[in-house]
Amino acid sequence: EGLNMSVDYFNITIDDALQPAGARVILGNCYSLVARGDCDKITRDPATGLITRIIDVETNIGSLKTDGVDFNVNYEHSYPEIGRFRHNLEGTWLNHFTSVFPSRTVEGVGVYDLEGVYPRWKANFTTIWGFKGAGLGANARYIHSIRECADNNCQEGTESAMLYYSVPLSKVT
Repeated sequence: EGLNMSVDYFNITIDDALQPAGARVILGNCYSLVARGDCDKITRDPATGLITRIIDVETNIGSLKTDGVDFNVNYEHSYPEIGRFRHNLEGTWLNHFTSVFPSRTVEGVGVYDLEGVYPRWKANFTTIWGFKGAGLGANARYIHSIRECADNNCQEGTESAMLYYSVPLSKVT
């Protein structure tokens, strides 16, 4: 009693995805790949050489494929003399996140690229106590290590895991 759990597998494929490529991808396709692409979308000031415009319109540029598991465990219980408690753990395990562009295919799991962050694991844990109008809670969020791609090259980069936490206190008057 008081325990709820769910596990959901997702497997999503989007063909002819309507999306902008993003400035990072356009610049990387032009300057970091051997077979340069997308350079025609970049305009430079003829006098200074500085980039003045990047054409990045939404278009059917490829596909997106992702699959993984979402999970949730929630437990509530109460004791008349000390109060009510609620504990919740929810998270996602990402198996694949693949974006296909005209010039390349990028496996996005574990990298910060493609204008997004796609860690292998991410989770939130919350616990809350309440008694006679007062409350105390704690929240922790975990984001698995990711590799931040240098110059749109995901073979190199730095990795770091992140753990955030907060402890809110409340009193109802």
